[in-house]
Amino acid sequence: MDLLATYANDPGAAPSPEHKGAYCSPGDPAYNAKEFDDLVDATDTDPGDWGYPTSPGIEVRADGAPGAPVIDKLGLYFVRVLPDTIAAAPSFIHIAMPSGKTGYVSIDSIAPMGNDQLCFVKEGTAWKIGGYSGGGEPQ
Repeated sequence: MDLLATYANDPGAAPSPEHKGAYCSPGDPAYNAKEFDDLVDATDTDPGDWGYPTSPGIEVRADGAPGAPVIDKLGLYFVRVLPDTIAAAPSFIHIAMPSGKTGYVSIDSIAPMGNDQLCFVKEGTAWKIGGYSGGGEPQ
């Protein structure tokens, strides 16, 4: 139920392009698809290797521990999720920033491309769950 409450309270919910009147959370980021495709091609990576911060100012730490020194803060741009090469707390993931610096962020602060979404529709004056998209075919 915590995940449901998080989705329902997300201020970044966005209108669904496929379903009139539905809003889905978390909303997809606004970005230039061609530029993203060029980035994926230039880095010889897969779109699934990339994610985006759920908010600006997320602290990047020197290693995967809550008390590790903060080495940077994220803006609203794509970051590459790297494979773990050292032991990190399970609540942290290793990322590469556009500057080339690497570090660790809280796992729940980075959303993957093609993120699961919970969609809501308004019935009268109340919002109801209208469907779920992710983990397979849209519902």
